[in-house]
Amino acid sequence: MSLSRLLAGRKRDSPVWKFFVYDQKTDKSKCRVEDINNEGVRGAFLAGKNSSNLVAHIQRIHKETHKCYTDEKKKRNAEKMILKRKIDEINSTSSQNSGKTKTQTIRESFEHRITAWPTESSEYQVRQDSVIEMIVNTNYPMVLLDQPSFRKMIKTLDPKFKLPGSATLNKRINERFLRQSAQLKDLINHTRKVTICLDGWTKKGLAASFLGVSACFYDTTIDKTRYAFLNLMELQHPHAGEMLAECLKKCLDQWGIRENQVMLIVSDNGSNMVKAIRLLQEVHAAKKSDESES
Repeated sequence: MSLSRLLAGRKRDSPVWKFFVYDQKTDKSKCRVEDINNEGVRGAFLAGKNSSNLVAHIQRIHKETHKCYTDEKKKRNAEKMILKRKIDEINSTSSQNSGKTKTQTIRESFEHRITAWPTESSEYQVRQDSVIEMIVNTNYPMVLLDQPSFRKMIKTLDPKFKLPGSATLNKRINERFLRQSAQLKDLINHTRKVTICLDGWTKKGLAASFLGVSACFYDTTIDKTRYAFLNLMELQHPHAGEMLAECLKKCLDQWGIRENQVMLIVSDNGSNMVKAIRLLQEVHAAKKSDESES
């Protein structure tokens, strides 16, 4: 194998290649002078790609082209000399100031080039959603997001992610809550039957009482049972059946759950719970009776 074939991948930066094209398969260089001048003459083929042979060809056959080649080579050499002088001046200045300034490390150079993810980019949204899920799933307070040590940790994990403040993320959490609440409401409205679960409890020292309401229904889109927490309401004393019935009715209306959609209501056997469910049944029966008479 010829040397020119072995070095076929080398960069050809000589200005003579403006007038030749090399074919690696045939290991020949074609003269393009005739093609460039539009004379319609087939260019000569020279063996290999030695630039000295190519220059000798245009010097012998194409005098005007050789003059263009010589001018281009002088121009490139002048540009290289200017660039070399500038580099020498920079190196000289750096060596003179080496005792005054600290040389920047590779790590520092990359850190200075880091730019933050744009807030509208998908990379930024993924990282922001991850922080929101952490807050929601762990019930950590929002003030954690403003702690310097937490923000430093986030910056260490991803220097390009600028963590929003607690006020901004609290707004994002509320937006997600409203969006997902609307999706859940639409899902429940398209469900044939729903089971409602009630449970009440009181804080230690009788400081406050609460009623929790959840729903269980079958989702035909995924062929699975879903469980959803609907509401947590603070109760006023006394916890009479009328008040519990009113709270439950308000919750059902809020989620768009119809009376005929409720299959079961599950609760403990407390007298106020039993009375609340009985009152709702009576209201539903009276409403159904009025509709049938009309």
